[in-house]
Amino acid sequence: MATTTATIPRPSRTRSRKDPLAVRLYSAVVLCVFLSLLVVAWINGFDSLAPDARTIVCFTVAAQAAELLRVQLWRDMSFSLALPVLLAAGMILPPWQASAVAFVGSVDLLDIRNRIPKSRIAFNAAEVGLSVMGASAVFHTLAGGRLDWPYVLLPSLASFVTDAILNAALVAWPASYLQSAPLSDAVRRMFGPNLTYFIRYVGIGLMAPLIATIWVYSGAVGLAAFFFPLTLAWSAYRQAEKLSEIGARLEDKNRSLLVALEQVASERRDERLALAGELHDQVLPALFKVDLMAQVLRQDLADGRLLELEEDLPPLSEAAAAAARATRELTNDLRESSLGPGGLAAALRSIANELESASATRFDLRFADVSASETTQLVVYQVGREAMINASKHSQAASVVVRLDSDADGIRLTVTDEGVGFSPRVASKPLHFGLQLMAERADAAGGRLTIDSLIGRGTTVSLVLPRTAP
Repeated sequence: MATTTATIPRPSRTRSRKDPLAVRLYSAVVLCVFLSLLVVAWINGFDSLAPDARTIVCFTVAAQAAELLRVQLWRDMSFSLALPVLLAAGMILPPWQASAVAFVGSVDLLDIRNRIPKSRIAFNAAEVGLSVMGASAVFHTLAGGRLDWPYVLLPSLASFVTDAILNAALVAWPASYLQSAPLSDAVRRMFGPNLTYFIRYVGIGLMAPLIATIWVYSGAVGLAAFFFPLTLAWSAYRQAEKLSEIGARLEDKNRSLLVALEQVASERRDERLALAGELHDQVLPALFKVDLMAQVLRQDLADGRLLELEEDLPPLSEAAAAAARATRELTNDLRESSLGPGGLAAALRSIANELESASATRFDLRFADVSASETTQLVVYQVGREAMINASKHSQAASVVVRLDSDADGIRLTVTDEGVGFSPRVASKPLHFGLQLMAERADAAGGRLTIDSLIGRGTTVSLVLPRTAP
């Protein structure tokens, strides 16, 4: 949304075009409060409209142009470089006129084109109008509408702080509600991810008295010329934004690598346990019988009971054959799948048994016979294991359904729970890195990972992989 500082998170094209009822009611209240104040001020100051009509038009056009210079702070928060333009309008114009400029000038045409909910567009414009109205009132109270340098700096700073406080107060709740994030986190996101961004934000805001002074001496030409330094500031922000993104990606990659290493160690442990179980259940009993029959034959020879050797030799041969058969079957299983005896289905079933023994979550396993390359099976196992662990730890669901089947697109794995759900944008760091690692593994194998989760409505993790990974 367009605002002098931060934006309420914009919905993706695949999400509902309607905000929750609570957010729509809140937006309606803010809009009604703004329109009521505007009407009252307009009635009381009607005679002052005509002399400032040119100023109103010029600053409205300038604000609309500056709206295009938007800086992304987070994935769900941004602010517009219309901030100093609107604050300058508040220094030149009476509060109610400045708020009218802000209301019209802050409507983001991209929001309309992208079919952002109308209630949110109206709220955006209203909260910007209220913020500028308050900032303008503070400036005129302290400076009397005069732009005498350097005395104008203190009222300008007070005006800027007022705008920031009002904006944060109005935007924080709906932003935190839509993202299921703490209120403090929503406020923090409005002013940038670090101190450097905050200092830049303050610097941009304090351009307002310069713009107002240029307008007084140069009019529309000076106002248009000031877009050059604004564009330079926007370019610097964009470069800083790209560097920040690169740094964040590198940090995420490093953390994901650590998580991957931990998962590899855990997977190797699971494989060793599975192999030890197969050896214990299949090979060791046969070898024990071989050893037992060998002792019987040795005793027969020691006692001179040669006739009994003929009766004891067949069981020995059978035990040796059983041991060889069990060893051969186990070796073949290991050859056919790197996931250990039983392949993919058995490996996933083992994870489910282990998680059930350590938590109250129960797994409903629905596995069909699937065939795929060794690499594909390994990726399915890795993603399925992470999704099952996440469901057991975070979903608070009584049961989790795990489906494994195949269709024309390849192998399909889905892990579904009806638990508490979560917002992927504000997931905890361990969960975030786990989700990122799952997506990277799917992408590297030429597949597609989809995570569908809503607060209070559970989570579905869907993985589709070709039978042969690239």
